[in-house]
Amino acid sequence: MKLLLFLLFVLSFASCTSDQKPAESPVIAQADSLIVDTLTESKKDNNILNVFHCDIKPMIPGGYELLDSTTGDLNLDEYRDCILVLKNKNEETDTTGESNKRLMMLVLGKADGTCVVKEKSFNIIWPLGAGGGFREAYTDVVIAKGAFMVEHQGGNHNRYTLYTYFNYDSLKDTWYLEETKSIGIDINDLEAGEEVYRETVKDFGSVKFEDYKSFGE
Repeated sequence: MKLLLFLLFVLSFASCTSDQKPAESPVIAQADSLIVDTLTESKKDNNILNVFHCDIKPMIPGGYELLDSTTGDLNLDEYRDCILVLKNKNEETDTTGESNKRLMMLVLGKADGTCVVKEKSFNIIWPLGAGGGFREAYTDVVIAKGAFMVEHQGGNHNRYTLYTYFNYDSLKDTWYLEETKSIGIDINDLEAGEEVYRETVKDFGSVKFEDYKSFGE
């Protein structure tokens, strides 16, 4: 379901057919397959700190550690980029909530083999405990050809999955919110089926990645 939803969204912005290069390469083949991209780029593997083509360890702020990561083409060029999802090292024990904020960083690869943090936000990834009965609300992040999707889940009896899509604007050199889609189901009334709530640019207007606030809005 998740893969199908994201592919339908991304295909409105790009079309490509062949296999992509391994994650260690700083250059992405121009004809990456979206299917392969989506399946292989969403690995929850902290080994990215060791295998990514440039050193991203210095980019991680003090007190934070890697929660998740993915690689792909964020800005429609030939160089491999990555998204880092970071959590505070004290989030499990801090009862004040001060350490609960999680950081998302968009890291772009450059022609000289180096990388730069292009955008970052503390308002995209939900904090620990925000998922209701799930506690951990964050599920995944996926990149495919100038777009990326963030997935959260939550609820108790009424369970939901929230997909948040961003798309790259090459003229403005930044990412904008493209769509949010929530799919919910009442586990006590499965016959009622899924309830889908969707918002697009027509509903929320022009929202930059840096201005979007996912949790608590």
